[in-house]
Amino acid sequence: MCISIACRGTCANHGDSHGPASAKPSAPQPAVTDTPALQTEPAQTDNPPATQTAETPAPSDGIPLVVTEGDMNAVMARLEQLKTLPSDKTIILLDVGHGGFDPGSIGLDTGVREDELNLQVARFVAQKLGEKGYYVFMTRMGSYAVAETKNEDMRLRKEFMKLDIFDAAISIHMNSYPDDRSVDGTRLFYYKEGTKGQTLATIILDEICKATGQRNRGTNSGDLMVVREPVAPSALVECGFISNANEERLLANSNYQEKLAQAVADGVEKFFNSDT
Repeated sequence: MCISIACRGTCANHGDSHGPASAKPSAPQPAVTDTPALQTEPAQTDNPPATQTAETPAPSDGIPLVVTEGDMNAVMARLEQLKTLPSDKTIILLDVGHGGFDPGSIGLDTGVREDELNLQVARFVAQKLGEKGYYVFMTRMGSYAVAETKNEDMRLRKEFMKLDIFDAAISIHMNSYPDDRSVDGTRLFYYKEGTKGQTLATIILDEICKATGQRNRGTNSGDLMVVREPVAPSALVECGFISNANEERLLANSNYQEKLAQAVADGVEKFFNSDT
């Protein structure tokens, strides 16, 4: 995703938003917002179907806090599983940008794909959130697209985001500005000024820059689908510029990815503990 100082395209479309449908129950019972049901054919993928993998131990209810591997059937099964949780459980939606036929931005030196970096970072973020006791739902858990076409991909992601079972929504992307490869740093987006989404974005950005030492490019409001559609407070994390030689190298480094992910998780926890 490349929407920093010059908007060079984004996967966040600008269609009309819809009101919530209802989801988080007081006990069982799910809820949906934006569209009634989440029934779809699994996306095609070159990868063989993966089995679900819990990265953190399951609590007493038997539902894993974190699952980071699986095909789209596993993604949908995970969603139905999380809908059964009582309302006092904290669930984070982790939107993993691009995938499959939609690689996003491409690293100029190494050819690394944004969609693969997004997945790698998101898996670390999920693990760190799980370690803090949060349940996590990932919009994709492998190197595939969420659906077979871009429009269907965005439609299904929107359906996920409009569910009211989530307490926060984080979208993971990489930035790119090939016209000036010196541009670097981390930037976050939220939907509107004065909202909890702005608070969430500000706190996460502070934690990332404090942990990584990267340039703070600030937070901005934007009419972007990934921050506009979620019912929960939401933030788009542009982790860095893969058009910048140094950041391209850093963002592909697993140690740096883990450090970045820890900062995102710490920011989410700080947000929940703050007086918003």
